[in-house]
Amino acid sequence: MATREGTGAIRQQESERPGAVTVVFALTVFLTYRALAITMIGGIGQADGPPESWFVPMAVDVFVGVTAAVTAVLLWRRTTLSTWLIAIVFHTVALSDILRSIINAIRVPWTESFMGDLMLPGLGVGVVISVAALYLLGQPAVRRHYDDKNLH
Repeated sequence: MATREGTGAIRQQESERPGAVTVVFALTVFLTYRALAITMIGGIGQADGPPESWFVPMAVDVFVGVTAAVTAVLLWRRTTLSTWLIAIVFHTVALSDILRSIINAIRVPWTESFMGDLMLPGLGVGVVISVAALYLLGQPAVRRHYDDKNLH
């Protein structure tokens, strides 16, 4: 059974929430760690800091990390088509940033990175997270869950 709330959001009972939605929610929450890149942006271009080419990937990391929290709340609380689309755009941006970071790590290695030799494998985990989230968001049950017209 579904109920309508204030701003036109549709809230379904938790028993109706597909398990894939819970997984996408968890993957999205996990991406909040990317906001920590803000601590490294100040050192860009310095002797012991990241090369200047890392500015854009780090800036997008901060954006992804901050918006991950908002996206996660929307995924959990609002079952609207716009929420579903926001989640798709969010994970697409997160994936494109990770891919940009992989290219950057290959072209302009940051040897003093706190991740060291684990830089590329760590970025690979980011690819898996975003691809998994996008795959799950594309599942029919998840799409139906966020369909405004599908009031069950």
